[in-house]
Amino acid sequence: MTTYAPSITLHLTQDVIDRSESSHTGHCMIATALRERGARSINVSADNATFTVNDTRYCYLLPAEASLAVVQFDKDKRKVKPLRVKLTNGFIKPPRTKTSTPRGPTKNRKPKRIGARYCVRRYHGMKVVKAA
Repeated sequence: MTTYAPSITLHLTQDVIDRSESSHTGHCMIATALRERGARSINVSADNATFTVNDTRYCYLLPAEASLAVVQFDKDKRKVKPLRVKLTNGFIKPPRTKTSTPRGPTKNRKPKRIGARYCVRRYHGMKVVKAA
């Protein structure tokens, strides 16, 4: 089930633009404006913004004018003019959970004999253990 996020309006003033760093996803002008509003764990790319507020992860697609401003900001910070960005149609990402196997951690599992090798099942494939 997708939970939709509220709309957010960001005012990218000249002060915010001056304090931002180009070519850094966590310190661009949109990330700096989000940080002023209390967000953390910020990742901004040319097409979306993902950030965390009060242990809730939000993801928004950037509007076209904001995407162009981010690309222009990475090229030359001085050419970007102050603007107002409204983030809409965002959604709340489900919380991250620790990955574990249904039968418990893989460390405690006994190796299974397959041919001349012993193997332990893992999420990403098989770990080969030398046969005794």
